[in-house]
Amino acid sequence: MAIQPRIGLELRSERPAIIVSPWQRLLGRLLRRFILQRIESQRAKEWARLKPLLALARKCSNRDELESLLGAPRYAMHGELFGTSHGNSQVEHPDLVEVYEIGRYVVELWFKGERIWSLASYLALSPWEIAALPR
Repeated sequence: MAIQPRIGLELRSERPAIIVSPWQRLLGRLLRRFILQRIESQRAKEWARLKPLLALARKCSNRDELESLLGAPRYAMHGELFGTSHGNSQVEHPDLVEVYEIGRYVVELWFKGERIWSLASYLALSPWEIAALPR
């Protein structure tokens, strides 16, 4: 993809915190099994919706197409916080990562130089998921 990083994005050194209220923590512990079962079924449906979105994002040839699909990037992060290895135990880092949020979907564009190097995605944890996790 020949899309360059967006200039002027807020540059963060960490992801935004997910705030879990005390009552969510209490209910999360009491209803852990129910919450985790419900979340698991929802996550499967959400992943099924995310897959075609990513396929379309990979085919975008310019920033206008990309942003019409994903919306504007929310913020950027330092590339040193991310990395990947290719089996030779050397870790490569992007220069910059742009973060897009579409509901619970998070799409990251990893830039190396002035080009997209990689595209990563995940479903963000909800406060209920965090509250239900075993401590």
